[in-house]
Amino acid sequence: MSSLTSRCFPITAILILLASAAAAQLTSETPLSEPQYRPASGSGIVASNGTDFLVASFRGTGIYANRVSRTGENLDGTGIRIPVSPELPTLDQHFVGLFAIDGAYTLIYSYTVTWGSTRTVAAIISGEGQLLQGPRVILDGPFVRVGASNGSRIVLLAGVELVVLNGRAEVLDRFPSLAVPSYSAGLASNGSTFLVVTYTSDNRSNNVNLIALDANGRTGRINRVNISASGADPIIASDGVDYLVVYQDARTGKTVAWSVSPTAEVHSASTLDIRPSYSSYGSLLWTGQQYLLGTTTSGPGQQTAVMTMDRSASTVGNARLFGPGTSPSLAWNGSEALMVWGSGSQSSRNGFELQGALLTEDGTPRSTVATISISSNIQVAPVIATGGAYDLAVWTEPGGIYATRITTQGVALDGRGIPIFTPAADQSLTLNGVQPMRVLFDGAAYLVAWGSYGGVMGQRIDPQTGLPLGTPIALASCATSFDMANDSSSAVLFAVDCSDRHLYAQRVGLTGAVGPKMPISPTGTLTVAPRAAWNGQEWLVVWNHLIPVVSQMQFPVYNSDVYAARLSGSLTLLDTQPIGLALSKQDEISPLVASDGRDFLVVWSRRSYDAVAGLYFRRVRSDGSIGATSSPFATGPYEADSLVWSGSRYTVAYESTWAYWNHDLFLSHIAGREDETSVPDQVPFSLTELDERSASLVATSAGRVRLVYMRVAPEPQYGGVPRVFLRDDIPAPRRRPARAR
Repeated sequence: MSSLTSRCFPITAILILLASAAAAQLTSETPLSEPQYRPASGSGIVASNGTDFLVASFRGTGIYANRVSRTGENLDGTGIRIPVSPELPTLDQHFVGLFAIDGAYTLIYSYTVTWGSTRTVAAIISGEGQLLQGPRVILDGPFVRVGASNGSRIVLLAGVELVVLNGRAEVLDRFPSLAVPSYSAGLASNGSTFLVVTYTSDNRSNNVNLIALDANGRTGRINRVNISASGADPIIASDGVDYLVVYQDARTGKTVAWSVSPTAEVHSASTLDIRPSYSSYGSLLWTGQQYLLGTTTSGPGQQTAVMTMDRSASTVGNARLFGPGTSPSLAWNGSEALMVWGSGSQSSRNGFELQGALLTEDGTPRSTVATISISSNIQVAPVIATGGAYDLAVWTEPGGIYATRITTQGVALDGRGIPIFTPAADQSLTLNGVQPMRVLFDGAAYLVAWGSYGGVMGQRIDPQTGLPLGTPIALASCATSFDMANDSSSAVLFAVDCSDRHLYAQRVGLTGAVGPKMPISPTGTLTVAPRAAWNGQEWLVVWNHLIPVVSQMQFPVYNSDVYAARLSGSLTLLDTQPIGLALSKQDEISPLVASDGRDFLVVWSRRSYDAVAGLYFRRVRSDGSIGATSSPFATGPYEADSLVWSGSRYTVAYESTWAYWNHDLFLSHIAGREDETSVPDQVPFSLTELDERSASLVATSAGRVRLVYMRVAPEPQYGGVPRVFLRDDIPAPRRRPARAR
């Protein structure tokens, strides 16, 4: 189901959108650069069909799987994409289990829908890497933490119930588990019976509950052991008869291993020198002679490790270390094990890399550590400018800023992209959460500006060759947000000073800032998100004025109003007081402004719980007088991205914010003349589950509006990561009046 229909749009709205899409003149999509491959990140889970392995991992807002041969070869490149519901968030999601049954793999995962409610989904993947079924919802409501399979049946612990599935994840039975589980639980099978481990607590005791189940998942016996346990999930495996259970004793802080019979009797116990990660110890499996425990080491510099254990729950030899990383997942194919884990640091630059190694039955590495799957490089926050021999599009990657020249036909010329700036390890490419880049053509070169380490930097680019001209220059030393645009003389920077939050304008020359800062907003006001437009004679600058809201929260809360001010060509204020454009008790955010060469149009978004939320516009005439506020031309949670004048009409790009993890992009066209009352259209980029954001528009000399934007790219050459693309909005041909006969 598409992201739009899944968010409960009225049917009439869907029909309107489809009708608009049919009339739209959007060209096909063009990538801005060639993909560069890097390790994919995300938590992983692994299973084996007795020969090869299948590794599944969360990547961005999707799930990808890779088959790995018994020699360690990745058989699926960027991975097998498992399409997920658009409501799947980037947080609070987890794998329940991955099971090899009847020559195929059954993947089960859960995610939170609303507070206290989860959704559990299954997908079936063939041994040849084909998605056979799903994903489809199998349970809606109860929290499902763990599952296990005996080779033909799958048992899930779902809230206070046990749910029995067949190999294709169809529900066969469900009944009470007889022990109320806490957040933590474990579940395994010895090939016929099952063993459940849960923690419960009351005013008298803390119990580890060992629950024996028969082959159909029915409760046989419960053994409640009075002991205090931690919140980390216990892990369980079986040698084909008995079970090994690993958990943490909260009273001693020690990790404990138990040998447990199929009837839930404890045979023996031992203490291990390990600690769990946030929610799991890792993975445990039986190799035919002994157990392998994949875990992490205690103390600073946590490392991924594998330990060998015997049937009596005692360790054998020393742990083998594989470097810094997360708790691993293990699978056995009959002759070797594959262990996968996340390595590296969880930073904006690198992220966790999904790695793995083949092991022998005693945990000895059989292969070197290798990357399990790959994906294309991540790209976000594109911007575009026109005016030179070619257009220039710029975007951000975790490792730096890149650009490409674009021909009139929409062809990107610079392959992987031109490196513009690579930040130092302690620097950031974000500017307090505000869009960090602008680009313009100053008549001789392109100027790219970005927020970096608290200020604004710039780099000039030769439009003919795409090469940087000189080194980066400082445009502002202390700024929280900014805009940049041209007038008849030069580029002008509009920035909010980080010291007192006032808005100012300053000219920009070849070597940086030129002349004094010209104040715009009144002293003592908190300003953010400036945007500016030049009509050939004067500037109109718009911004958000932040208003503190009474709140009991720890951090200050603000609402926003939208104000504007006109400036002359010498950057002198023409209005003694700012022009109030959107003043209300609502949250008026993200103002944009453009000019038709005489007057101005301002578009903004209203966030509201007790009024009509959506996108509004208002005209500002060159003499400073203002028109009426429009009715919302897009009703609901939308946020404006970019606004341009194309010579005959205004075009605005905006995105839906129904869910923070998945947005949709739209275009609307607004009449240029104030006396034209046509209702703006609403043209969706697509009706898909893909996350689309951060559109930037520019009007070209050919009369088109060229737009660049970011979307999650599931195509095999990209592997489910955000990428940037280009499309053109072509004016629809005007119809000639019919001749009288």
